[in-house]
Amino acid sequence: MSHLYSNLIGYGIGIGFAYYLYVQELGRRRRFWITVAALFIVVPPVATVIDYLVLYRYAGLVGVGATSSGFSGIVSALGGVIFAGMGALVTEEYDRATGTNTMLLVLPVALGGLAAANGIMTPAIASLTGIAILLQGTRFVSPADLRHRTRLHAHLAEHTENIARIGAYGAVVCVFLYLILPVEFVQTRGFTNILAHTVGFVSGIRGAILVESINSG
Repeated sequence: MSHLYSNLIGYGIGIGFAYYLYVQELGRRRRFWITVAALFIVVPPVATVIDYLVLYRYAGLVGVGATSSGFSGIVSALGGVIFAGMGALVTEEYDRATGTNTMLLVLPVALGGLAAANGIMTPAIASLTGIAILLQGTRFVSPADLRHRTRLHAHLAEHTENIARIGAYGAVVCVFLYLILPVEFVQTRGFTNILAHTVGFVSGIRGAILVESINSG
């Protein structure tokens, strides 16, 4: 029952943030509801089938009754929708390359935060995430900016509002990943949900991008 309640709370939070991002920020109400409806139809059976094939049939790690029912993936899918929406917001404000680079910057930050929060931040993980963040950071701050601090400060001041908005949505994505990908799991049910959540998150990203591309074409 507690898992059901946590899912319902997750639905409410995810829908709330995603709705505000797509409807209030981007003005894309119809695309938002199309995306959500599609995910409610597609994610549960897809997550269940992947759970069954990977954990039960292929790996033999769990019994058939322990596989996920798939509805947990919907919460994660909403996190993926927010992640994709964040990229769409940056694309609208600047361009597609900047939107993509922003998503690629938030991802290692989120994964690094996930490792740190779960106490598994080894030197290797810290090095890899640090390098990824620095490499993506160069897409936004050039060596010339670092040499001329006045220019850097002016550049940041010009985009302060957008940086704050994107940072807020990036933080939401980080929290979603922390909640849906627990590193420590105590029972089989939790383990199967990790796979369902991952499928849901990726499906949310793909679904939102697909709906956006269809409606923009």
